[in-house]
Amino acid sequence: MTSNLGLGQQNKTDNFKAIEWLRAREIGLAVPMSTAASTGVSRPRNKLLSYDPGRHRPRTTDSILRKLYQKLSNTSVKDTSYERGFGSIFNLEFSPDGRVLVAACERRAMILFDPLTARPICNVKNAHTDCVNCVTFFDDRTFASGSDDNTIALWDIRNTKSKVRSFEGHTNWVKSIEFHRPTNQMVSSGFDGSVLLWDINKYVTDDNVPIYDELLNFRTLMRMRLTADGTKMLLSSASGLYVVIHDLNLEHLMEDMEGIEDFIRPVPFFQEELEHGHIFYRKRNRVEVVNDFPNYHTSEYLCISSLIVHPQGWNMISRMSTDDDNLEYTCVHDIQDNYSTIALHEEGKEFFECHGYHKPFKVIHSRLLYYIDEPSDGKGYIKELSVSPDGRLICSSFGYGVRLLAFNTGLSELCDIKHSNSEVSPRRAKLHEVTTMSNHRQTVLTSAFSPNQCLLVSGCLNGRVVFYNPRL
Repeated sequence: MTSNLGLGQQNKTDNFKAIEWLRAREIGLAVPMSTAASTGVSRPRNKLLSYDPGRHRPRTTDSILRKLYQKLSNTSVKDTSYERGFGSIFNLEFSPDGRVLVAACERRAMILFDPLTARPICNVKNAHTDCVNCVTFFDDRTFASGSDDNTIALWDIRNTKSKVRSFEGHTNWVKSIEFHRPTNQMVSSGFDGSVLLWDINKYVTDDNVPIYDELLNFRTLMRMRLTADGTKMLLSSASGLYVVIHDLNLEHLMEDMEGIEDFIRPVPFFQEELEHGHIFYRKRNRVEVVNDFPNYHTSEYLCISSLIVHPQGWNMISRMSTDDDNLEYTCVHDIQDNYSTIALHEEGKEFFECHGYHKPFKVIHSRLLYYIDEPSDGKGYIKELSVSPDGRLICSSFGYGVRLLAFNTGLSELCDIKHSNSEVSPRRAKLHEVTTMSNHRQTVLTSAFSPNQCLLVSGCLNGRVVFYNPRL
């Protein structure tokens, strides 16, 4: 009797392993030899079950995600308006485990939500002495907030009654906070044009004054971002250009960038001349100036106010205003190392050759991949973009709602999009509009995708926070 029970349990275990193996095979995961052997499947020895993206990868997961994203609809609306003491929603950020959502509010406050129930967990009033602009998580429980009071505050999600630490160093509004995982350091930027590096665990005086280094100062700086692997820094400006720093080395960035700001300015970019001027190379902290835009707009009339990075670090996604009061753009630019360059004027040649740059000229392709026209509602306010965890969807503010954008009609990931033999990647293609959802009473300023659920959240000028879940 005992033997039969043991045999039945073993059969159940084998069946479970077989189902797990088939599921892994279906979604294209590599399966260890031991797992395959236990299922009775015959395979070559000493190999993993891998897949060829072009031949063997089933599209089951793509089909499911596509249907879920297309079925998104508002399921809950939370009012955090002036009457409740919070004001406009300037930023929304999920914790890495997706268990908490933090809303940065205009009236010096933050709100923590439970994403599953869409209910507030707690309110952090007087988190700063001015507007809270941005929130960035360092891990599942620690996050930082930046404010118009020129400071950064460090918080522990387990006790938000008081901040862990306050960081003072910026002389104008703090707009971007990033965590550099390879060195476990915080990087911030503000409207003072400075990019500061903070060691959040060390202090220079008995008064607990934080140590920081000014990595660079870039006039008209709007946003700063780091790729997830910490190998690139992206800067956007109010003067119509991006600066991409490849092979990022924070330890030497300050000395490598010394004097370079004087040479970073727009280079003419014309339809018949796909080149970024004079290009130089070096092994670390290689700077690239990008200023190709839709319809060949003159970059000096563009203000790139919002900037995010693709989850895989393949491209940067931005929103910019133009000299046309009724027109804005959402753009996708390639930032991969295929065309790693520094694009500067001729008068900088001698300076950069002395600082380790070489090879003075080379013609490269346009960096612009996709774009779409956007309305210019909510003048004077920055509309923040967001991207889904798999990178296949972009969410942008669209009047009193949000618009979901994709790279093609199939909502494919960039790596799965096929192009003609003459193209490595698309150039200046229009983004595909998936759907538009209007559930706010004023202009939407920010949105965020959950890292582990099919959930989208948006916030607007009058303080509404709207949660979108699939309705099947």
